[in-house]
Amino acid sequence: MALTLTASEQGLKIVDDARKKKGWNKSAPLFLEAAGNISRSSSDKFWARQTIKYENFVAICKAVDVDWQTVVEQDDRDVNDPRQPAANKLDDFNGLKIAKQIHDWLTALRYEFEEYQDLQPEYCEFIIRIPVRRGRFDRILIRGVQSEAKVRDLQALQASVDRHRTDEGWLIVNRRIAPAVRDELEKSENEKLSCMTFDELIDEEADFEPYLEWLEEEVIKRGIDRKYVSLACDKEEIDPGTQH
Repeated sequence: MALTLTASEQGLKIVDDARKKKGWNKSAPLFLEAAGNISRSSSDKFWARQTIKYENFVAICKAVDVDWQTVVEQDDRDVNDPRQPAANKLDDFNGLKIAKQIHDWLTALRYEFEEYQDLQPEYCEFIIRIPVRRGRFDRILIRGVQSEAKVRDLQALQASVDRHRTDEGWLIVNRRIAPAVRDELEKSENEKLSCMTFDELIDEEADFEPYLEWLEEEVIKRGIDRKYVSLACDKEEIDPGTQH
């Protein structure tokens, strides 16, 4: 697995144009800081189209809001994230039910998945890309847990977001969210984090209104509203002797 990357000639031009729009010099401290405080040496090697560490290459591209995969040399484009843990493939994974639920739903929404995935008995993680405007996208780290979302799950999510340098982190659970988690999400340092149940995730994108309108029309058309007998209905029985 390759641990270093090189910019293509065209890719370097893309990054350079994006840098100029931000008004940064190639060696400006502000630029190096935005790229995760990389060294001047790494920056110089990048601009000279020399190989540099994967993490530094991605950080430079992200600093100017450019997808690193559009910058990398053609021969390196199939490289996987070297931070990707040794994990089971989803098709062979018999652990968390929510892992497949999350993956299937986000696939149905046509979100792009990065290579990274971590499937463990206690949790699952994916990274997706959500388009925000032409040529731009947000990278979202998804962490799923089966039962209740607890503060330690939120802390683990934050650690993964920092490690993979994603734009946001979503904690998705099957059951409930602990009140302490909701309190933590109110803090400014957690502004990039969200927590929701799987049902809430579906509600954010699914529009059931057309189906409900169709269902109401069918009920009226078939006369079900006139013929329906409530399961809670009762029928009075009269005592023949007392008439009560």
